[in-house]
Amino acid sequence: MRNRAFLTIYESLWRGCLPLLRLSTRLREGWAQRTLKATVLDRADIWIQAASVGEAYLALHLAKALREDADLKIMITSSTSQGVELLTRSKAQLSIKTAYFPFDLPALMSKALTRVGPKVMVLLETELWPGLFASCNRLGIPLLILNGRLSSSSFRGHLLLKGFWHKHLPKRVLAVSTEDAARYSLLFGRGVVGTMHNMKFDRVSIQSLEPEENPLKNLFPSSFPFVVFGSVRKEEEADIQYVIQRLRMERDGLLIGLFPRHMHRVEAWEKRLSKAQIPYQLRSQMDKTSATRGGVILWDKLGELGFAYGLSRAVFVGGSLRPCGGQNFLEPLTYGVVPNVGPYLDNFQWIGSELFSIGLARQIKSKEELVSCLLKDLSEPKDPQKVLGLAQAYLRERQGGTQEACKEIMKRIFQP
Repeated sequence: MRNRAFLTIYESLWRGCLPLLRLSTRLREGWAQRTLKATVLDRADIWIQAASVGEAYLALHLAKALREDADLKIMITSSTSQGVELLTRSKAQLSIKTAYFPFDLPALMSKALTRVGPKVMVLLETELWPGLFASCNRLGIPLLILNGRLSSSSFRGHLLLKGFWHKHLPKRVLAVSTEDAARYSLLFGRGVVGTMHNMKFDRVSIQSLEPEENPLKNLFPSSFPFVVFGSVRKEEEADIQYVIQRLRMERDGLLIGLFPRHMHRVEAWEKRLSKAQIPYQLRSQMDKTSATRGGVILWDKLGELGFAYGLSRAVFVGGSLRPCGGQNFLEPLTYGVVPNVGPYLDNFQWIGSELFSIGLARQIKSKEELVSCLLKDLSEPKDPQKVLGLAQAYLRERQGGTQEACKEIMKRIFQP
């Protein structure tokens, strides 16, 4: 009775908020699909929900593996335009259906699930939707949470609905850590919760790219000491400027590759570098010219960060000097370079602390320490082949999550 009252209130709140939600530019995109006014939901054996771009990559990786095992109809939805765009680009290649994820009104979710008629519903990573859970429960559709993560702050919020979650259990939750599994167990009970390898490790591959094969090899002579600042966020720009200035004072002839995380920050960096009288070149203007030793290459072209890592002698991966959650710092390792990162890595705890203890990454606490560590990397470079070997072993121990997820899904389809 109490759960029914909650769902009635929950539905009413959603309906009351819809006019306000429509004012949001982000949510207005795909509005007809989010509200089921557009009939894009087709029949499917498996429905996978991927919140945004990161989860969409995982969903595509999972869909590819599932289709290798059986001829299944798969639909993947996302809650963001970027996620839907990524899914749509792979739609034809993987023979999948794609759409925006409907708003979580219980009546709307029931309608969507009835239209699709999935044999199994899959949520990736962090999402818990009361309307979806209640509708799957009522319609007898097994719901799985795979590659599950549940932060302590999200857990505290969901714990307020503990009675509801106990009434509307998923069939299975596979979390990526024992800490996440413990939090899920308090919501759903230990009987449905287990652990799995993180599927994100399956998407990481070691590059066997020789320097002469690198498409950036003619950008500057290999004798130039090259430092890369990757995925730098707005919040840490002043810190990185300080580090660049210090490095240039300490090391003559240093070449720096500067990669803003967002392209719209390039102009701000131009102003910052000009004001500080730091010579720079835009990457987009260098296709027919070489880099100038002692300056900065300000990268305003997409898709070249990995190749730049492959030519570097020292690396810092941004989003981590200030509380921005961090960025993926495994990529430099796949090119044989040990990355330096800051103290703020909340979004990348899944990579594991052992990476630091075995020397495959270095975590610094301040911009001053970053200067010292980058200078040390320049003067005492590590053997790339040795780094690659250690990185490969580290990844191999943690891969296999995709197959674990496939096994769980197939079990629900063929042994309901």
